[in-house]
Amino acid sequence: MSAVTGTQPKGAAALSLRLRPPGESAGQLERRQLLPDPAELAPIRLVLFRAPSGYGKTVSMGQMRRHLMKAGYSTAWITLNGPDLQPETLHPLLDLAVSQLEAAEGGPALTPPGPQPSPLERLVTLQNPFALFIDEAETIQDDTAPDLLREVLAELPDNGVLVIGTRRIPQNLGLARLRLRGQLLEFRPTELRFTPEETSAFLIGIEKLTLDQEALARLQRRTEGWPAALRMASSAMRRQGAIPAFLDQFDGTDQAVGDYLTEQFLRELPRPLWQFLLRTSVLQDLSVPLCQAVCPETDARAALEGLASSNALITRLDGAGELYRCHNLLLSHLRARLSHYLPEGEEAELHRRAAAWFEGEGRLVPAIDHRLKAGDYPRAIAHLRGEGVRLLQTGQLRRLSRWLSLLPADLLAAAPDLLLMQAWTTCLTIGPGAARQILAHPALQSLSDPSHLAEAACLRPMIRAMEDDFPGAETEGHEAMALMASASPYARATTRILLANIRATLDRARLAEPAPLDDDQPFSVIYGESVQAMSDLQDNRFLLAKARLRIAATTHSDTAADGLNGNVWAGIPYALTLYESGNLTGTSQILRLQLPLALQAGFIDHAILAACHLSRISFHFGEVDEAFAELVRLERYGSVRNLPRVVAGAGLERARLFQAQGNLRAAREQLRRLEDTALWERIASQRLLANDLDTLALAKIRLHLQEEDPASALRLIGPELTGALGHRRHRRAMLLRLLEAAARYQAGARPEAFRLLQPVLSAAAREEYHRLLLDEGRPVARLLEGFAAQGWQTGALSRDARFGAWFGTLRAALAPSEESGSEEEIPARPLDALTAKELQVLHLLAEGYSNAAMSEKLFVSDSTVRTHLRNINSKLGTASRTRAVAVARQMKLIP
Repeated sequence: MSAVTGTQPKGAAALSLRLRPPGESAGQLERRQLLPDPAELAPIRLVLFRAPSGYGKTVSMGQMRRHLMKAGYSTAWITLNGPDLQPETLHPLLDLAVSQLEAAEGGPALTPPGPQPSPLERLVTLQNPFALFIDEAETIQDDTAPDLLREVLAELPDNGVLVIGTRRIPQNLGLARLRLRGQLLEFRPTELRFTPEETSAFLIGIEKLTLDQEALARLQRRTEGWPAALRMASSAMRRQGAIPAFLDQFDGTDQAVGDYLTEQFLRELPRPLWQFLLRTSVLQDLSVPLCQAVCPETDARAALEGLASSNALITRLDGAGELYRCHNLLLSHLRARLSHYLPEGEEAELHRRAAAWFEGEGRLVPAIDHRLKAGDYPRAIAHLRGEGVRLLQTGQLRRLSRWLSLLPADLLAAAPDLLLMQAWTTCLTIGPGAARQILAHPALQSLSDPSHLAEAACLRPMIRAMEDDFPGAETEGHEAMALMASASPYARATTRILLANIRATLDRARLAEPAPLDDDQPFSVIYGESVQAMSDLQDNRFLLAKARLRIAATTHSDTAADGLNGNVWAGIPYALTLYESGNLTGTSQILRLQLPLALQAGFIDHAILAACHLSRISFHFGEVDEAFAELVRLERYGSVRNLPRVVAGAGLERARLFQAQGNLRAAREQLRRLEDTALWERIASQRLLANDLDTLALAKIRLHLQEEDPASALRLIGPELTGALGHRRHRRAMLLRLLEAAARYQAGARPEAFRLLQPVLSAAAREEYHRLLLDEGRPVARLLEGFAAQGWQTGALSRDARFGAWFGTLRAALAPSEESGSEEEIPARPLDALTAKELQVLHLLAEGYSNAAMSEKLFVSDSTVRTHLRNINSKLGTASRTRAVAVARQMKLIP
């Protein structure tokens, strides 16, 4: 045991400044997952917060201290920082900290005469649970200081825990032994970085910034949850007019980020380590043999281990110490400075060394990356001719598109096969217009090679289809079929699937189907299964379609970082099957990732469906402003690209939202604006997925039911049902029968309504539909409740246990009485008169304002808005904002 005494040192008052714990600040986010249950600390002897600067170690330790104090722990805090800290002051600091612990549990106020026990001896005598916090332990320079920490750890009684915060791995503390015994609790950068949910809470609650889901995901990827970077980004975003543009530019080249990295990390590195880190920044991931090949003059293993154990942002990825990675911001900061610090030509040489190493390993994808960056275009092109075809076939389109864009224009013009490859990737990643421009390249106007001619011919129907011109695509497709034998396997497979899709869309099902596919490449699987699944959906085979889309969506096509492998073609329809099953959160997560890609690529039906369902989900969760904003963005996209079907899709969904709000006048006006006979005749002649359940006629039927005008609804339902059956649109026919039953029920013909309803419910239960019925709102909800009340358990359906379980789940998901359409008489006036402010809130509510928007418009807090809403519901006898608006209109309180 150390022979430290308890004598008060000279200058104890100055030392006591180091015993002050960090204060609680309003600018802190509570890290609840870093606050262990005190019961879980029973076996723990050491809690170690180990991370580079900016990960919030001190803040998290402060929160843990306050958390433990509430649980009855005594605590003491020592901060080991500052240039004036001397080795000889460590023991007196410990002595003062132990005195604080003694005082916290009512120790003796007077020091008895004679020799005093050491701080370590006094620790053992403490009876209450206690925690000793030591922050910034990396600043200890004296060799004997770690021995003191080891002694403290060794002498801790069972009721004590040592909490250390440090940038570097502490030496000689026996971490491996503690870890093996379950006596160590570690918080490393992996645990200290903000989760996406914490990032959102930090921006909204602390920084008062609101980002949409896409921007939030991009910021999370840029910063990797590093708290310091998030603070710098949020500070900069307040000064930005366009947050998306800022996120495009926010990286290690940002001045504030660069200054922080230099001050906190790079300035302290020895020059050999700095040079090694700079040169290996040309790599994405760092392995010992690869780094050795790129920097042969350096011991790569020792350098990587040194960087990982220091305070640099280098993370070890495996237990063997073979794989490491550098934080994104540090990596971009270093890469921006390569040309400044390296001699001319050395950066290219580093890329050539990396390419040679990857080629030796048979890994051509990273080899091509490095050949292009080195400017070694002949070797890159040689690899691209083989590897590019593989990437095209497996759907890794964005990577291939990026490679081709890096080739000099003259080399690309001299290679028609690569130009055609670029046209394919461009069509499916940027859009059909850009692909058409590539096909117009002079180098592709005088083709003579049969394979090149066939490749170009196969691409043209794809461009037409993505421009929403299916008749033109069919014509181009017939021309491609005549040349298809000379095309690549990828072009042949894609064109055959496309023609099947075109024929299904144009209702040519009775014509001969294209020849079976001659390959099983992943992209063909994705495309083929998706096309068949979309037909299954319209044919009312929902479960089969869901299974096909699951296969297609999880088939590898690009990078998993994009969600469902970045597979937009299958990913969006698959997300809609999740929506149908009631998984709204999972649906939203996928669609927010996929919608921008669908818009960029020009997948029209996918874009309409994704945007409209995102709007519907936002409205369901009360985000009214975002629901309407989603439709504005879709409508703007359709206007810019001259796609009237997209504009109409946004308008139909907006009318649906108005109806859900009870604003039937606005819904009627919206539908009036969508009158375009030529457009709807074209849509009626085609089997378009986005318009299977959403047409102008269906929207009018829904509006008539909301207006409780069943006669008008029935007049429209008859012809629509005949057309749906005649064109084998079985899912639409089922929906129309559901709406017909709702209309009969409204008209008072309840036996007839229930007779029509039973086969619809039987089919819906078999295919496990939910949202298809729930999304129809109050008219269908009233019908279902009426059917349940009339004793369906005595009929044929009562003998189907599966139906009973499904119907019970469906009824549980129905909105309460305001949706189910209780028949009680609505009073002529409110129970109590509404105040002027409540009437103002009611008007804004009817116009679709969210709580946040009303708060901003009325210059009141969000809690005040909620109070007004509670009062309105109480006075109107309602339980939701939607019902409140409907009742207020019937009371003539609002127009």
